[in-house]
Amino acid sequence: MKRKIFAILLLAACGFVLRAGSVFELKEAGKSYTVNFNGKPLIVGEGFTPGFAPERVLKEKSGNDLILSAWGTSHNIKWRREAATVENGKELELTFQAMIPAFNNEFYQGGIQRYFEIPAAVLDGCSYVAFVGGQRRNKYVKGVLKTGGKDRSILGGSVRCIAFSKKDFNLVVDFAPSGVQDLYSSYTIGSLSGFGSLNKVGDMIRFSMGTQSSRNGGIHTGKIVLYAGTEKDFEMRHACDKYGYCSEMAAEKRFVFGASRHGKGKVRAHLLPYTAKRSFGWVNQPNAELEEFRPQGTLYAAAAGKGNAVFQADLKRRGLYIVTINLGTGDKALTGMNLKLNGRELVKALDTAPRTARKIQLPMWLEDGKAVFEFSGNWRVSEIAFQILLASKEDLSIRRALWLSKDKDYPSPFYHNEHYAEEPSYNVHLSSFPLPEPGKEA
Repeated sequence: MKRKIFAILLLAACGFVLRAGSVFELKEAGKSYTVNFNGKPLIVGEGFTPGFAPERVLKEKSGNDLILSAWGTSHNIKWRREAATVENGKELELTFQAMIPAFNNEFYQGGIQRYFEIPAAVLDGCSYVAFVGGQRRNKYVKGVLKTGGKDRSILGGSVRCIAFSKKDFNLVVDFAPSGVQDLYSSYTIGSLSGFGSLNKVGDMIRFSMGTQSSRNGGIHTGKIVLYAGTEKDFEMRHACDKYGYCSEMAAEKRFVFGASRHGKGKVRAHLLPYTAKRSFGWVNQPNAELEEFRPQGTLYAAAAGKGNAVFQADLKRRGLYIVTINLGTGDKALTGMNLKLNGRELVKALDTAPRTARKIQLPMWLEDGKAVFEFSGNWRVSEIAFQILLASKEDLSIRRALWLSKDKDYPSPFYHNEHYAEEPSYNVHLSSFPLPEPGKEA
């Protein structure tokens, strides 16, 4: 009997530890929900314009997390709402979709707004840093939130992300979790919207995302992510903060090997040994030498060696990277090069003709904070570059889908979980071109 009581107490204690470690606590409130943040009330209400009247609700468990879903039809507009904790309550996801039929004007004309409310007293006096604006013309805005006075708009309607801080209160509300490099996030119809707004309404601060009903109709979809953090997390969770239609994808890091004269923005790695402070270098002493067979240019030089050699580059952000390895050959051919990246084989017994530029390129998830290149055979490298395509937290369509619930009752043909059920392959691309004699390219 004593053993049984002890076991029950132990299980209860373990359950308490799990709950105590959670930042967000999601609770049912009739057909709606409330949220506590670090044990104190945070979200106390929600709504939908033109009317929030759930016709069906669903409660699901996912490990230690909770998913609360609701469906309804308001003025002929079908909608779905999902509130869910993730990562054992460390984050909160609020997802919404509305299907607005074309020529719906006879039923409704006006704004389509999905919102949740936080008591003004909770946020009063908070310092904030907000990221506002479009893909190209955006900025960071700082201030202190004063919630007294009349009802009003706060920061306009183009808020992408905002971080609040006050004593031991640090909260981030991200209206654009998929990032600004999604060019369509500026649109509120037909894509995953990336803007939100804050308004003082009575004794509440209303966080809303929406669109405008029109005769054309359309599908409005949005996801808002809340987590404990500061504005410093913006950079870690997003690949970039500015992106234009014709923008080049900037390199996170670019290393050159051998060249003494090269383009801007590149770090000379050469044969430097790895140190944690340097955050890159050769882990072992490679049996290699530097070659520079023309006065300038990254591809006209290389680190060339034989046998096993390991180069490591530390990466600050986790995500899906485009990794590029460039090499150039001089008057001699390269034969039998092998290369692995974090254990994955990229090339085996690769040959490259003389006076040739060779590119090895692939997309790869790098989430351990480092990229480890293992060279063997006869090898050479002129440049290694990393471009972050997607931060890990921005992924809503590659390794996971928009909805966390497994329920297949979707209000529209867009963003079904089944559309993203299979992860794509990440293939290695090889290409080459003749390396011209400088000044004799014609």
